[in-house]
Amino acid sequence: MASIDSLDSYLSHSKDAIQKILLYTTEGIAVIGEDETVEYVNNRLCQLVGRPQNEILGQSFKNFIHPDSRETVFGRFNDRLRGEAGDSLYRMRILHSSKGARDVQVRTNILTNGRNRIRILAQLVDITDEMRIMQALTESTLKFETLVDTMNEGLGVIDDKGVFVHANAALCTMLGYTENELVGKPTSEVLHGLTTERVFEKIRKRIAGISSRYETHLIHKSGKLIPALSSASPIFNDDGEYIGSFAVFMDTSVQMTVKKQLQHARDRALLYLDYMNHDIRNHLQEIQVAAELLKTGTTGDWANRLLGDILNAVSKSTEVIAETRAIEELAQLPLTDRLLDEAVRETVLAAIAAFDDIHFQMSMQVAGAKVLADDYLEILISDLVANACKHCSNDGNGAVSICLTRSNGMYELYVRDNGQWASNWDKESSFDSTVRSRYPILHLAHRMVRKYSGTFEVAFNSKNTSHESCVKITLPSRS
Repeated sequence: MASIDSLDSYLSHSKDAIQKILLYTTEGIAVIGEDETVEYVNNRLCQLVGRPQNEILGQSFKNFIHPDSRETVFGRFNDRLRGEAGDSLYRMRILHSSKGARDVQVRTNILTNGRNRIRILAQLVDITDEMRIMQALTESTLKFETLVDTMNEGLGVIDDKGVFVHANAALCTMLGYTENELVGKPTSEVLHGLTTERVFEKIRKRIAGISSRYETHLIHKSGKLIPALSSASPIFNDDGEYIGSFAVFMDTSVQMTVKKQLQHARDRALLYLDYMNHDIRNHLQEIQVAAELLKTGTTGDWANRLLGDILNAVSKSTEVIAETRAIEELAQLPLTDRLLDEAVRETVLAAIAAFDDIHFQMSMQVAGAKVLADDYLEILISDLVANACKHCSNDGNGAVSICLTRSNGMYELYVRDNGQWASNWDKESSFDSTVRSRYPILHLAHRMVRKYSGTFEVAFNSKNTSHESCVKITLPSRS
């Protein structure tokens, strides 16, 4: 008898404990019968739907399901009643009496009483706030990705080893890579002149929290260099540890082109002013002096000589104007692909026929040398050869050599002669009015080379009694 009383007491206490757990658990619990009516709910489920128990018990559970979830929930309920297995854990929306829709995560199980009586046990957890946070995070992520992928500037994310881990569409287009090709590539393979040592130097600055903005050149997949402005900043995790950096790259090719065009326009304007101030003014002074002498009544041969001086000065002024027009025409001609080796060969052969008293040597070390130039390319080469022929040794042993080679993606053309004219060139290398006056051909040639994005150098070498003056031009390779 004592043992029975102890068992009844234990069961009574266990029942009370279970009821308390069901009433105060953080999960909403409901038992639903075969007829869809709610047979049991705990306090938490009442809170989830915002109603007391007496408004829930005996009602169809369908009355508390949001329209967005009814079809799915009803289908799962019927599957459970038929004993069909399905996902016991899923999400749905319920109706709160005053707060509207609530998002919940549901776990369902089948309860039987051994006499074919089936009930559904449903456990509900409110995830409304979590869903809102996830939705906000998803929207923020989408906005960020949209911003990154539609921005005009290239954006790259770089890890703490200096390797790309992300690149937006603009950067991929700028460099000619797909994102898969660019991700995993070290920055030293993309930024021109960036050695491994410099990579770690930049990483040390980022670790110190230093951002930077600098001009650089990016290496396109094809190998060409792209001028760019880079802005880089460090990235730290929540513990303040450096995990990488992000860099924004802006292609400055257009700006550089505009800057170069403006500089060329300025140079042309200064050149025209120099022509007017120097050449034409001098010729006008000659005309003025000769005309004043004629006014004194000079006659005979002296008068004819003065008239000849006037006509000669007028002719020179006309030549200056014609040369000025040629320079302007040079600035307007479009650039196209030209073969430098063919232009050199044709020009030198013509010079050999014209200067039969000069010894020529020609060394062509490249073929198919494609460059970006205009119709004045042959004139440029002809001017350089003519300058060498004019200034080479005049003792009957004049010699001119022409050599075309290639180095580091640039074609190099050397025009050498055995004259001494370049011995004082260093102090005249700025191509000022003095240089233009003494070497007008080279002055125009220098402008043409600049238009072709090349370089122009003059050098002098003297060994004992032999001398060598040399003009070297370099032009970017297009092949």
